[in-house]
Amino acid sequence: MKKNTVDKRIAFIAAVLVAISAGAQSRHQFSINAGGGLSSLQYNLETGKNKTGFGGTLGLDYTYFFSEKWGISTGLSGALFNGKYELSNLREVVYTEWDDFQGIATTKNYSETQQAILLNIPLMLRFESGKFYAAIGAKVGIPLSTTYKSRFSEVETVGYFISDDFYIDDPEMGFGTFNGIDHKGDLKLKTAFFTSIEAGIKLGKFYTGLYLDYGLNNINNSPSQEQKLVPYTISDSDDMSTALIQIPNTLNSALSASIDNKRIVDKVVPLAAGIKIGFIFGGSKPKAKTVKPVDTQVAFDAQAEIERQQQAAEEARRKAEQKDAEERRKAEEARKLEEQRIAEQVRKAAEQRQYDDDMQTLLKPVDGYSINQSNPTATMLTELDKKAEILKRYPAINILVEGHACDIGDDAVNMNLGQRRADTAKKYLVEKGISADRITTASKGKTEPVAPNTSEENRKKNRRVQVKR
Repeated sequence: MKKNTVDKRIAFIAAVLVAISAGAQSRHQFSINAGGGLSSLQYNLETGKNKTGFGGTLGLDYTYFFSEKWGISTGLSGALFNGKYELSNLREVVYTEWDDFQGIATTKNYSETQQAILLNIPLMLRFESGKFYAAIGAKVGIPLSTTYKSRFSEVETVGYFISDDFYIDDPEMGFGTFNGIDHKGDLKLKTAFFTSIEAGIKLGKFYTGLYLDYGLNNINNSPSQEQKLVPYTISDSDDMSTALIQIPNTLNSALSASIDNKRIVDKVVPLAAGIKIGFIFGGSKPKAKTVKPVDTQVAFDAQAEIERQQQAAEEARRKAEQKDAEERRKAEEARKLEEQRIAEQVRKAAEQRQYDDDMQTLLKPVDGYSINQSNPTATMLTELDKKAEILKRYPAINILVEGHACDIGDDAVNMNLGQRRADTAKKYLVEKGISADRITTASKGKTEPVAPNTSEENRKKNRRVQVKR
């Protein structure tokens, strides 16, 4: 928030307080107070943990009493709110200009603390009777200072060749484990609106009690565009094996960043509760009016009317409590249903991602056979093991195993070779516990190459076993 805007609001509130006190010299009361306890920025998370923060408040209050027990309070106070976010590990893919190469950075022990100082302006209805006092109303919290501090302990970087499923982690090429960084930045928060309640006891000029400020709106004003928590980049290089991951010197806040295209934090709500102490100075309250003696019958009728009004008020209070309890019950049921719905969406999304990854692995060809070779190598058997595990997870899936060959040799020989490759792969899958009824084999010979038979590297790709659903 701009400083000029904040200054104008403070000046306006101060002018209002002066005007009220000037016109009500016999009915005003000033107090200075301080409090502390839970004072946290609360938010729901897609991933990671949000820890409760603690803080406090310091302020000046003014109360105008329009009767002996009732008054209207306002004032100015500074309130400190804290929040903390933690994430043990974050694995991020850093994309490069090469389709077959990616950088992978694993960030460890990320933590972030947020701090917000708000200028609170209350408007409260206050009640005092004997040593007891209570107040209820609302507050507006204007952001004065909103910052965050973030750090992570270390990062591990590797390079990854997708088609070969091959990782590079050689320190001589610039990959390895590196120290983390610390960063400070500014948050973007909106004006907060609170519902507030306070109650306690008065001991002469001193008073102490409990207070609760419950935030009503989302104060997260971070930009909606997607940005990563740790903005890694790849250095410019003509060689994929030396396209090193650049560790940034700045970190984005969890309140504005995304992981896997999902905002980490969307809604931020301030909440404060704790103990407050204060000192009253200046001003005076209106005294109770002296009541002249009245006729006994009139006094009896008046007492009866008072009792009738008290009974009516008690009945209204009881109905209001019942209504509030029912509304709270319905709100709690709605909240639980919403949590269940969100949890189910997250579960289905995770299952779909697992299914998509499994299908990609299942349908990936097993290539690299030597000429006239039908028995899989150790590397090929590893790929077939992965497919067997996937078929065990999805017992309803049946597959077709096709054998393929390159263009070396005549058609009949290659058709026979393709069939032997498919049959050998099926036999291995059956040995791994997959029912033979779920596997059909066929040979395509050299009729369906995946690459032109112009080089030995391409012919190795064509000498393959292909799984289809």
